[in-house]
Amino acid sequence: MAKNYGFNAEGGTVNLNFETYNDTSELDQAITLAKGGMIRSGYFLRAESFYNVATEYENLEPNGRGEKPAGYHAMSHGESFITYITRFDSPGLFILDEPEAALSPNRQMELLLFINKMVHKNSQFIIITHSPILLAFPNADICNFSESGIKRISYEDTESYRIMELFINHKDRILDNLFNNSEQE
Repeated sequence: MAKNYGFNAEGGTVNLNFETYNDTSELDQAITLAKGGMIRSGYFLRAESFYNVATEYENLEPNGRGEKPAGYHAMSHGESFITYITRFDSPGLFILDEPEAALSPNRQMELLLFINKMVHKNSQFIIITHSPILLAFPNADICNFSESGIKRISYEDTESYRIMELFINHKDRILDNLFNNSEQE
């Protein structure tokens, strides 16, 4: 979807154009997306390639105000991502592929605040996630992809929610079962 919309395949904005390793499929050629016009702002995050995107931004020339981009590599993965993404202030399309890979639970809640701010500015978010925190965004359409197709489900019906709830409520029993079963193998 991100490639089809015109985002760089490794991530970044629509204006970022680089390639360090091409591992994308040609699925963008097989889908048709309904677009409401040209994207003026937005961002595509692939958690596994944000390091490459951060490197590209650090290598950019200073912006019009004479400022060099933030030192993303001097920060942790999560700090660099949240610092980068929360700089956006214009409405746009944001496609985030497993942003929780970089973020602690506290930073996931900070991302929720950013999403809420941007939704109120008429931004659109498409988020691929296993995070029960991110899945909890109010009034989000949650779609489950499986062999039987794509189905809209409730928050409480997501596998991520059910597993986390089970683990929190029965941690000792689950850990005991896990470790006892692994010792028998």
